[in-house]
Parts: sequence; structure tokens; C-alpha cells
Amino acid sequence: MSIEYNTISSISKLLNEYGREYQIIPNNEIFSREYICDAFIYKKNVLIAVVEIKNLYKRLANKGILLNRLLHYANKVNASYCILCNDTAGYFYKANNYNNIENIEVPLSKLELIIRSIIEEINNLEEKFNPNEILSIFRQTKNECNLNNRQFNNFIDELDVDYIKNNISKLPDGRFSLSEEFERKFFTNMLLDREFNQLCRYTSLSSTIRIIKEKKASVCSIACMNDKSECYYFDQYINNIDKIDYSSLSPYAIKEINSTYISSCAEIESKDKLTMWRMYGNDAKGTCLIYDIDKGLLDNNFFIAPISYANKDKKHPYIEFIKKLLEKDICFNQLNIWKHFFKPVDYKDEKEIRLLYFCDDESKFKWIQSSDEIFCPIIEFPIDDGNNKYPLILEEIILGPKCPEKITNRQQLQQYCSYNKIPKKVNITLSEIDNYR
Repeated sequence: MSIEYNTISSISKLLNEYGREYQIIPNNEIFSREYICDAFIYKKNVLIAVVEIKNLYKRLANKGILLNRLLHYANKVNASYCILCNDTAGYFYKANNYNNIENIEVPLSKLELIIRSIIEEINNLEEKFNPNEILSIFRQTKNECNLNNRQFNNFIDELDVDYIKNNISKLPDGRFSLSEEFERKFFTNMLLDREFNQLCRYTSLSSTIRIIKEKKASVCSIACMNDKSECYYFDQYINNIDKIDYSSLSPYAIKEINSTYISSCAEIESKDKLTMWRMYGNDAKGTCLIYDIDKGLLDNNFFIAPISYANKDKKHPYIEFIKKLLEKDICFNQLNIWKHFFKPVDYKDEKEIRLLYFCDDESKFKWIQSSDEIFCPIIEFPIDDGNNKYPLILEEIILGPKCPEKITNRQQLQQYCSYNKIPKKVNITLSEIDNYR
């Protein structure tokens, strides 16, 4: 058996003594999109610790770098503790991420004491936890923000003390952490205020031909964006800063950028619209791709939702809501995901629906030079029958009103789809706009 398996099994047996509230979950069963550590320790669906296990002493030779990396990740996911261990050297390291308390080195045999001390501290904090107080914060914030979203308002109104007790934990630094379930419900009720099964995406004719030829769909790193302010709009709004110095980004920030991929689409009502053709369809010479959404392929790696835009006065009520919660010490574990679904009012006409994908496995990266002359990675997905893991299923290709040789290209594309054995029959149609020159 591996050191990882044995250590996780030992921790699991220990946690069982405290009932079903505590559990340890191997990384490959949860955050498969991002391999940072070997396991996660939860209490009542709330993450409390991250665990990294090394089986060779030489891999811990530079333990400071490993510990800093683990601490950075713990901070990102709001884990209060991290444990870095090695079987040969026989040491564990416990660090409280927020108070920067000592890195405690203890013999391997003291693992049980470390785990028990963590549980004791968490339990002591929970005794002081008042769920009614947290419930009132959510409801008061809802009343202050006065959001025009019945679905989200109902979600807040239906929260009760039992749900708060089971899905929020008090952290050692005094903040309150939401469970993954609570956080997902919070944002899906906020953003997904309507059902949609189709969307459209404008692109060039050459990109469309490449999709058919290679039978691959792709998502591009957010580094591809020519307007970088879009990446950090949420952070700037939350922190009340006007501008971020992109030249001084840390290696961790750059790594996060290159782990975040998007495909920018639009509501199906935006198909074959002149404004969209002009802005995103190669000045109407390109194509509009119509996709069905296979919701069965949406998992921990893929997220899809409409973009939430600010109001004309540049105020963003949803971000204001989140900001008020953060100011009252309620924290989110996956803001690095959800923050990419908020944009300034300037982009409102796009009516964007964004497909977000997370992956830091560099073996899957394909480096390209984008159309904006930006060197960045993309990730490709095969769309063959039986091998498709991409949640957008191509249904129709609309040729733009200024597409050259429209009739010929329509016939040729239809033939090429058949020749290249595209799994699903794709309809090739022409734009109904005939007065744009």
C-alpha cells in the first residue's frame, strides 16, 4: 500500500471516532480539476484542512516551498489548517493559515495528536457559534440590497437555523465558512434565474472549419482576453481599487490565470443579430454556432451561467451583496470560480453566457498565439461519438450576411461535415439579414 493510502486510512479511522460529521476525502474524488494536495478534511460539508503526503525525503528537501504552496492553496479554499507529512522523515507540519501560527514539527507518531487538536479547536469554536446570528445577517443583507431576483430572494427567505448549523462553520480566525453545497446553491440561485437549453457563439469561418476538421472543441485561458480588466473586475470592485498592475502579478496569480478557461457564448435570442455579427462574427463574414447544452456533462470542472452585469450607475447589486457578507466575516471557498460571472455595465449588450473550465494539468495545455497576438494556453476536447466530454453540442452553423460565396460555402460545409463524420447531423443555414453590406 502507498503512504498516501495508509495515511488517509489512518486519518479516516480516527475521524470515525467523532461520528459522521468529520470525513477525509482523497483529492481525486473532489477537486479533480486542480491537483494541489492529496486529501481534504471536512466537518459537516465544510472544508477545515488540506493534507499533502510525500513518500520520499528528498521531495521534502525544500519543504518551505511546499508548505508555502500548500498555505496559498489553503487560503484560496478557506481551509484553516494544512498538514504536510513525510513517512521517511517522520514529520508533520500544522499551520493555521490565517493567524500564521507556528509550523509545528512533530514525529510521525504524533499524527493522532495533531488531528485531535484540530478537532478540539473546531468543536470549541462551534460551541460559540450562533446560527440565528448568521441567519439574520443573510436576511438583513437581502433587505439592504433589495435585489430584483425573486428566485434568489426566496432562497434567502427559506434558509433556516438547521441548514445554517449544518452548512456553515466558524473558522479559527473568527470568520464563517460556507459548505460547498451552500455556496453552489447561493450562486446558482443568484445567477441562474431562468432555464436555458441552447446558446450561440460567434466566430470566424476558419475557426468553424477547424472545429469540423479536427473534431475538437476548445476553451481558451482567460489570458487570451485583450481586455485584462475583465479578469479582475470582481476583485477591483470588492477592494475599491481602480486599477491592477498586471506586470507585478505573482507566480501564483499567473498560475491561476492559466488554470481558468472560458468559452464566451450568448443567449440563443442573440443569434443572427447584426450587432453581434459586427462585433464578434468577423464583421459578418464569420459564423454563428448554435449549441445544445448537455447538462449531464457539467461537473466539478465545468461551470456555465449567464453573466451578471452592473447597473447603468456602475453599481453592481449582486457584488454589493457578496461584499456585505464578506465584511461581516462570511467567506466563500470558490470565489475564484464565481467571480468570473460578473462584468461591468459596458458589456451588457453582449448578453453573455459563459462556460468556465478549470484545469492546472499542464500536460493538457496547447500553447497558441491568439488572434490578439497573446501567447496563451488552450485546452481541446474531442467531440467524437462515445468520447465527448464537452457539454456544448453543435446543432447548427449560420453563415454570416457578408460571408463570401454563401451558397457555395453552405453546400461545401454540409458535405464536409458528412465527409468528416461529425457525430451529429449539423444544419448549415444562411443569415436572414440580407441588407448589410
